[in-house]
Amino acid sequence: MRLRNLLVITSRLQARLDQLSAGATAPEAHQPGLTVLAADAITAAATVEALCAERRAAPADLPAPSRRAYQWLKYLGDPANTRAVVAALALARHVLAQARWPRRPAVAGCSVTIEFYPHSFLYRMRPVTRRAGAPLRVTLAPGYVYAPPEVFDALLRAALGYGRTARLRLHAYAAGDDFAEATQSLELATEPPPGSLRSAHHDLEQVFARVNAAYFADRLPRPRLAWSSTIARRLLGYYQASTDRLMISRVLDHPRVPAAAIDLVMYHELLHKRLGVQVINGRQYAHTPAFRQAEREFRGFEAAQAFLKRLPAAPDN
Repeated sequence: MRLRNLLVITSRLQARLDQLSAGATAPEAHQPGLTVLAADAITAAATVEALCAERRAAPADLPAPSRRAYQWLKYLGDPANTRAVVAALALARHVLAQARWPRRPAVAGCSVTIEFYPHSFLYRMRPVTRRAGAPLRVTLAPGYVYAPPEVFDALLRAALGYGRTARLRLHAYAAGDDFAEATQSLELATEPPPGSLRSAHHDLEQVFARVNAAYFADRLPRPRLAWSSTIARRLLGYYQASTDRLMISRVLDHPRVPAAAIDLVMYHELLHKRLGVQVINGRQYAHTPAFRQAEREFRGFEAAQAFLKRLPAAPDN
């Protein structure tokens, strides 16, 4: 099933993101434009959903290019994500302007446009047209939206310069929590609705109540709890602030998973709900030093974390 104009609409939104980020030292100054862009993304995503429903299909059934475009629309439909993307583009633009490393001869002197877009790669560089000296477009995986300046430097150096050492840094960041959570929020856009609270071994209501009582004095409002529809090992939990939705991977609903391990995942996601994100110089940070310190206050943290790190190698049953 193909949807006409979806890629065109997405391309136009990309151009608007670029315009908003140009010369922006404080994305908050562009709040009206950000709000309108997010609303337009929501409208476009809703149109895709309606067209899919007419054909008795789902966005997950779309061809890969259309599915990725829909995911990006859903992502940009959250104003917080739109602000983060504009801030990241402004930072990447600044990093490139300050870079002192040499570019490869084939791209030296070419103008560069930077964008974020979901795909299977971490980064990609390609000319906009085939003519010599054509502008270049560097596309970055959305997982890098919250990356610090040194990671953007590594990304751009890998794409435009001599980046063997730089690739180690950008791959190391891609193995971290911030990258995984940004990526997961995109993948959730085309996942079936989260599973119910029903489970075989662990009750999410009880897990939430246990963790809320032990660490939040029973004062944290209950989010929308759900098991994931599929078994995810890469990311065991996810909290989406815009919908107050907390999802736990079904891989943890297993008799060999101790209560402390699933409690740690719940605690981690509830910390996101409790602490939110910290904004520094227009950029948002979720896993701050304060967050990491609070996370380590979980009783039995080391043992529970060690179990979770071994989990990907464990069988499903």
